[in-house]
Amino acid sequence: MNVKKRFLLIAPWDYQLYMVIEKNLISLGYDVVVIHNNSYPFTYKNVSQRTTNFFRKTFLKDRNYKNTLRHNFNQQTRLSLVKTYDHYDVTLVIRADFFPLELLLEARKRSDKFISFHYDGISRNPEVLPKVHLFDRFYAFDKTDVVKYQKYGVQYVPNFYFDYPDDLPNIETKNKIYYISSFHPSRLQAIIDFHKFITRKISPVQFDFVYNLYDEDKVPLYVKENFHCLHKVNPYEDQLVQIKNTEIILDFRIDEHQGLSFRIFDGLKLQKKVITTNATVVDEDFYHPNNFFILTEENKEELDDFLARPYVKIDEKIRSKYSFTNWLATITDYTHGQFHTATKPLISIIIPCYNNERVIIEAIQSAEKQSYKNVEIIVVDDGSTDQTFAIISEYIQGTNKNVKLYTKTNSGPAATRNYGFDRSNGQFIVFLDGDDRLHEEFVEEHFNAFIQHPNVNLVYSNAEYFEGRTGPWHIIDYNKDDLLISNSIPIFAMISAETFEKAGKFDENLPCLEDWELWIRVLSKNKNVYKIDKSLYYYRKRIEKNSLTDNIDFHAKSIIYYHYIYEKHIDLYREMHLDLPRLLDSYRANRQNHHAFLRYKRKYYSVWYRKLFYKLFKPDFYKEIFP
Repeated sequence: MNVKKRFLLIAPWDYQLYMVIEKNLISLGYDVVVIHNNSYPFTYKNVSQRTTNFFRKTFLKDRNYKNTLRHNFNQQTRLSLVKTYDHYDVTLVIRADFFPLELLLEARKRSDKFISFHYDGISRNPEVLPKVHLFDRFYAFDKTDVVKYQKYGVQYVPNFYFDYPDDLPNIETKNKIYYISSFHPSRLQAIIDFHKFITRKISPVQFDFVYNLYDEDKVPLYVKENFHCLHKVNPYEDQLVQIKNTEIILDFRIDEHQGLSFRIFDGLKLQKKVITTNATVVDEDFYHPNNFFILTEENKEELDDFLARPYVKIDEKIRSKYSFTNWLATITDYTHGQFHTATKPLISIIIPCYNNERVIIEAIQSAEKQSYKNVEIIVVDDGSTDQTFAIISEYIQGTNKNVKLYTKTNSGPAATRNYGFDRSNGQFIVFLDGDDRLHEEFVEEHFNAFIQHPNVNLVYSNAEYFEGRTGPWHIIDYNKDDLLISNSIPIFAMISAETFEKAGKFDENLPCLEDWELWIRVLSKNKNVYKIDKSLYYYRKRIEKNSLTDNIDFHAKSIIYYHYIYEKHIDLYREMHLDLPRLLDSYRANRQNHHAFLRYKRKYYSVWYRKLFYKLFKPDFYKEIFP
């Protein structure tokens, strides 16, 4: 007996399109579980919930309690639906921006193939971008998004037409033209102008216009008087009935994307003429000027000629390419667990350097030898006074090396790293100092950690010393209190470009400790960090001193920068009841006795010790840090 393949469909409620997709999947023999983003029928879990809601609503005027219950109920219902089966052959997520990370992760761990399709302009929904790398494949219907978001590994696939057995009814009242549109300012006037024009030539014509009540004042009187206005969207299959029973299909594109709508492919399936404002259709293999009219403000009078010409049938091999069956076969055409090369996001390795003439090529070569191939290497020379820039130029000259070289006036590590970032295109970034090296699995291992732990903001590993000193560099595990006292995360941690940019990049006022201050900013909003328990970075303890920070008397000036960081993040330090200047006083007093300082530091981490100490001996400071 053949066992049906299991298919998990996670899709928006919009137009109830998911119902038609489910119907097509069932016709292909799948056992389908569907999850949508609309509300599920809610019931109180028990009498206590009902009573609590009554009390809060009646006496506390709190009308949000039941909404919170509904929200939690919907989330749990969706998670329960995912858990219908332990295993799915395929999971397809449409509009991943509509669904929480927890749900997506639960679905992913149960799925052989985990795919997303985005049928809207990504620039309208940029919150989807941090989720792209969760999927084996992430497809968008707009070719321009593939170029614009190349670093995320977005791939192109168009919309499609449904090819399940046609059971749509015929209707008695047939329109010459049928059009349904939701409210969008960018196309509203064009729709009105066309309606005024076409109704003088053709009848009957039906324009359905959907808008929310809060947009009531934005909808022109002409629309309300001449269109069939709706506040609730017709189910998608009902729209298909209307389209099946009309002669001409209309399609008006919104400004934010250039993707071909479903209406284009409905016309292809039903062999009906389509009038569209999306000029990109002329680039498609199914385009024929007898079948598609590109509407502009100037060419309406040419419609008579277009409508008079006969429809030209398209070769069935071409037409069938755009069926749902073929579309599904295309997006699932890969081996379980296999990333498509184009899907692996671009990762930028940024190498700042200063007077590294002896060692810089080693750093570059370690970046070139990465097992993860979709990388770009950006080298920024910070005004070196030796031959660093000339040596790099000679190394990359006349080759196809994936190395971009920049030079600038000397401005320090923070500015140099920011300069490199501003010229990078990767979804994730790694900073490799010009005298260090990466293990060949560094990028692969760090990226895999992001895949396996999508909630994390930073991934780092252990390291090893080499040259002037050898052996392991055991980097301590991250702890929020520890991080506020001294840096516990190395500069070479991998971070997403979005997180780095949102955090504000490196503070260029800091000639040292800039990575520590950045991590404080990043992790004050999201404390999730993952450490790889392997040595994947090689830190050079050099014989000579020519690094980016060698021209800084670190021990003499670092206290100044500690105070700068403390003042910049004083609210965070007070929230954690940490008085950094007091610890720095101990640091100065104990510089010659590191073990004494460590003993003090361990005591300092004890909240009860700090409270007792400041209460008894420093009452003024007690009021400041324990308000």
